[in-house]
Amino acid sequence: MEKILDEVRRDAIEKLKTADTEDLHLLTDAAAYACSLTKVKQLYGLSAVKQAVGNSQSEFFRFICNFISEPFEADDAIQLITNEYWSRNPQGVQAMTAYIYIRTALCIPDPEHPFPGEFRFLLQSLVPPGSLRREFEEKTGKIDREIESRHERKISESFSHIIWPEFQDAETLENIRALESVLDRLPDRDIQRLIREMDIDTISACICAFSENMQNRVIQNLSRRGGTQIKEVAIQLHPINEKIASQSMANMLLVLGRLEASGEIRIL
Repeated sequence: MEKILDEVRRDAIEKLKTADTEDLHLLTDAAAYACSLTKVKQLYGLSAVKQAVGNSQSEFFRFICNFISEPFEADDAIQLITNEYWSRNPQGVQAMTAYIYIRTALCIPDPEHPFPGEFRFLLQSLVPPGSLRREFEEKTGKIDREIESRHERKISESFSHIIWPEFQDAETLENIRALESVLDRLPDRDIQRLIREMDIDTISACICAFSENMQNRVIQNLSRRGGTQIKEVAIQLHPINEKIASQSMANMLLVLGRLEASGEIRIL
């Protein structure tokens, strides 16, 4: 089937050479849009991608994605959508945008499809070098920032509306008090050192049990993306199991003790 796709790719490259210069922005628009779908899948899952595809301005893309959503074998799906390409016989820029849409339609539903960065590199290779590739980079960068910013706002809003549990177990309450007391006496650089030693699930479980002030202190010592990831996991853990919260805080205390013993952090 790769041979069939390669024939379409070569045809699209040849037709792109005859494209009108003023139409070339359509190519970078299509490639940037395809990249945005991989970002949407990464953040929100395949169902969000399907919704986005339904709103696509490209009738060809919507059409071939409908093919992919049917219960066809992969080889049959490739045969069907490449047949559609040859039947429509797109010209100029439209030929290469059609090829981009074909690759996108095949890659997005595949659980083993390339990571966003790898897929972006693939699409970039289909854009002629020079000013068009710079335009592609600018567009994809802008779209990525917009999607991530919307995602961060959504996660932060959900996180801020969570009503955290009131724990009853004496051991859990003692672990909370002990851990917050130690963290209060750590400078920011040592909190950052501690975080680097912890897995995201443990940090998120501790966040679920901390006071609001301590939640903010820990999150402020994470990168912007790291803070969003911690909030995401915390939202998924809510309502937090008391046993999990207590064990996570106990684990953090153990790591704190180890780092202090090795001299890597200093508890004031």
